[in-house]
Amino acid sequence: MREAAKRRPEVLRDPPFAFFWGATTLRAFGGAVAGVGFQILIVTVLHASPGEIGVLTALGVVPYLFLGLIIGALMDRWRRQRTLVVTTLGRAVVLGAVPVLILTGALNIWTMAAVSLALGVLTLFTDSAAQPLLPRIVPRASLVAADARVGQSNTVAETAGPAQGGLLLRVIGPSWLFTWTASSTLSQPSSSRGSGCTSRVRHGAARAGTWATTSPTGCASPTGTARFARSRSPCTSGSWETAS
Repeated sequence: MREAAKRRPEVLRDPPFAFFWGATTLRAFGGAVAGVGFQILIVTVLHASPGEIGVLTALGVVPYLFLGLIIGALMDRWRRQRTLVVTTLGRAVVLGAVPVLILTGALNIWTMAAVSLALGVLTLFTDSAAQPLLPRIVPRASLVAADARVGQSNTVAETAGPAQGGLLLRVIGPSWLFTWTASSTLSQPSSSRGSGCTSRVRHGAARAGTWATTSPTGCASPTGTARFARSRSPCTSGSWETAS
């Protein structure tokens, strides 16, 4: 078993996972940078009171409390990859609205509350769609290594992202900071699209360890005597049943 682990290739060499990892890392860094920008805007531009700061901060996590279970159930019926693309584009639009609000002088507590709530809802959709994708992108033998790579990039983003956001805010100012964040968010759909929704499915005769590669949109073509009936879309539950 140890020799097999040594021969196992680096999981980042797998193109579907590399695209997925890149999109996840960009999202983590963008979220950390935007978080610093929002905090500084609330304090220095809006001159919010402690109570208002608490309310604005809570609006970003309230959707998880009240909509988490509902959206999780919806993700079992919706195409996850399409949801990722749509919600990521939505987050880019919301982040891009912040510089417009700053330049037009329309940024206030109410507009900031709307931005925070919208980002919270869109991020909830994004997280709910992205979390179950990893086991469908990499084979089971590489799942631990893939999860470790994602966790490492998230840790680096949480650690270095705020410092990067503070530096960018000092160098380019809040308007350009959110413009940069929105632009980096726009690059995520192409990365997540490259991962496909299900890059591999087990073959009927593949219990010996073979894997069938699928297209980004769909399904493996059956070979041999095994046929697969898709009980649901691979972008929803990803479950496959062997048909006789």
